[in-house]
Amino acid sequence: AAFSLSPTVFPEPSCIALMKAQIAGAIPITSRFEGSAIPETAGLFDLGQHPVGLVNGTGSISLDWLKRWTKTVCEAAGASGEARVRSMLERKTGQVGMTLEGYRRSMKEWARHRFSWNKVASEWDDILKNFRN
Repeated sequence: AAFSLSPTVFPEPSCIALMKAQIAGAIPITSRFEGSAIPETAGLFDLGQHPVGLVNGTGSISLDWLKRWTKTVCEAAGASGEARVRSMLERKTGQVGMTLEGYRRSMKEWARHRFSWNKVASEWDDILKNFRN
């Protein structure tokens, strides 16, 4: 898959599917919901909309926000052309000439390091050691 889509307002404590998707090369396009682990899990590579206006008065996803998010998904998928995707990546990264494949390659390297079993086990070991003390 080219992208991993996650427009959610659920307070997920972790998102293993998103971790695996990034390692496999699927760029996240999420809700960036701050009440979940998605912002931490997707890191700097999330192409999703800023969460301002995400939730409506009933606690559901706002229709206006969902329309903006859907437009972002279409742009990322190239529905508006390669030039539009490059423009989006340049706004996101500040790097002129960034290609989707270059962005994906950087994300995979980051995710493989960030979510390696050795790194995660080491982090949990540190947490548990501090918990005991």
